[in-house]
Amino acid sequence: MKVLVIQQRMGIGDMVIFLPYIHAISKKFQSKITVLAKENSKAEQLCADDEHIQEIIYLDRNKDKSGEHDGWFGFFNLLKKIKNKKFDIILCMEVIEHVDNVKLFVKSCAKLLKKNGIIFFSTINRNPKSFLFAIIGAEYVLRWLPIGTHDW
Repeated sequence: MKVLVIQQRMGIGDMVIFLPYIHAISKKFQSKITVLAKENSKAEQLCADDEHIQEIIYLDRNKDKSGEHDGWFGFFNLLKKIKNKKFDIILCMEVIEHVDNVKLFVKSCAKLLKKNGIIFFSTINRNPKSFLFAIIGAEYVLRWLPIGTHDW
C-alpha cells in the first residue's frame, strides 16, 4: 500500500511534532510513508534512518515566489514530478485552507490516487474558538504564522 502524507508545516520543530503521527499512520497501514514537505522542515535529516519513511519529496516554494513549485506553473511542475507515483491513500491535513484554488487542488490530488484510492482532508473549523486560536493567537499574538495565513 502506498501512502502520501502532505505535511505543510513550516519548520523542523513542526516536523518533530508531526513524526509520531507519520509513524502511527505507517503502523496502521503497515506501509512506509511518502512525505511531501517543505525543505526547511529538515525532513530528510530527521528521517534519514526512519524505518517508517519511504521517500521525502520537497515542496520548493519561497516567499519571493521564485521556487520551482510557486504559482500556477510551479503547481504543475510539482504535479508532473509526482504524478507517476500513484497512491492508495493521501492524507492532506491542515493544507487546504492555504490553497488559492481549492477545486484545482482537490482534482490534482485525486489524479495522484490509484483506482479505488481515498483522500482525507482536514482543516480548522470556522467557529469562534478557531478564530481566537488560529488567527488571533497564532497570527497576531504569537506571530507563529504570517498575518493573513488563514482566511476565516
